[in-house]
Amino acid sequence: MERTSAHRSFWRLASGGMIGIALALGAAEPAFATFYASSQLCYGADCSMLGFDTPLPSVSDDFHRDVDTGVPNQTGAFDENASADVAARQVSFEVGFTGSELVPSVFLGSTPERPYGSLTLLALLGAIGEDELTITAPGLVNGFVSIDVALQAGGINGCTAVGGCSTGLPFVSPDLQVQFFVQAGGQGAGDAFLDTAQLTVPGGFSHEYTSDPIGFVAGTPFSVRLGITGRMDLRALLDPMPPDLFLSGGTLSATAVVERVHVFDASHNPVANASISAATGADWTTTLPEPAGAASGLTAAPALWLVAKRRRIRAKQALRDRPERKDDDLRRSGRG
Repeated sequence: MERTSAHRSFWRLASGGMIGIALALGAAEPAFATFYASSQLCYGADCSMLGFDTPLPSVSDDFHRDVDTGVPNQTGAFDENASADVAARQVSFEVGFTGSELVPSVFLGSTPERPYGSLTLLALLGAIGEDELTITAPGLVNGFVSIDVALQAGGINGCTAVGGCSTGLPFVSPDLQVQFFVQAGGQGAGDAFLDTAQLTVPGGFSHEYTSDPIGFVAGTPFSVRLGITGRMDLRALLDPMPPDLFLSGGTLSATAVVERVHVFDASHNPVANASISAATGADWTTTLPEPAGAASGLTAAPALWLVAKRRRIRAKQALRDRPERKDDDLRRSGRG
């Protein structure tokens, strides 16, 4: 598949960190009243990508790859599932993966776009919603708006889901990252960059943002943009004696909601009777509730644990079938 500029931007986002969310999700120039939902699920250089070329209100994707373990009659697997949804005032995504009987060579490949050692298991999700608002009120010429936004995000570093990762296959935990922004009239109204430590605390991350006053001209349209991206990938295997096989997995989800738009006149006095019309037809005058939960993806933990348990049983059986390698495997995993 030939990649468009949006594909390339999203690939740079995946390989080089959280950059240019608007470019990554499909729009180099403003595109009012549009919704972009995107996903990229990868194993090494092999990727599945959705939602780059056309504004979409939602995407969902499932991804499976078999993994050659180098052991006769034993094949590993890599499975991902993802969904992203976007509306005028809310964006959300959820993604999870399980990798079992993985081999260290997962980290040793390269492509022209990605340097040696950077090919890992990767999940990258994102969504942008953009609307164009026109505000009027009797006698109002110039005014200000401030925007209340609620962001909730969280994840499971799979080691927690597997119950400590102390039995069966050695476990390599994933890195989790979320980036969020909201803009009004081209000005920043809130942003955050969340890392693994913030996303895996009990209850996840929850915060409400209130923007500084942003000027507007009554009757003149201005844009409001809301976006989130999330990235989940394996940490590099830095152990000088890595295990022959290992397990990894995790979940990540995030939701951002514009709860309310406050309208003020030129003297910063509240305007109670302001009319807000939207290019999408959405109602921006009501107050939306904050997201219902920090991370609905947390419900994937039991499924991840069950998969991990099945994989560990298979791994133990394989060790019993390979007595000449059992002691070496235990030594490498730090349990022998």
